[in-house]
Amino acid sequence: MSKSAFQPSSDAADRSKQRSYSHDFRPDVVRLITDEGYYIPAAAKVCGTNDQTIRNWHGRFASVPVSAGDDATVEELPASEVARYSVHVR
Repeated sequence: MSKSAFQPSSDAADRSKQRSYSHDFRPDVVRLITDEGYYIPAAAKVCGTNDQTIRNWHGRFASVPVSAGDDATVEELPASEVARYSVHVR
């Protein structure tokens, strides 16, 4: 994604307190978190908005992960989950 894709819509500069973001912008920001591994504060900084706004968008646009079940083995877990947990164990 190009850096220019993460700019608020042009009328945002005219408002002093509340920015307006395009409908394409918000899901793109959520993809930074879900697909590219950004943490919410880093995504907020890159996109020029605050953490809570990004959390709200994440709750709205991120897909719900599919559960492998409480008794799933490592082989049954998606590879992304195994990688995420192995980082925390080390």
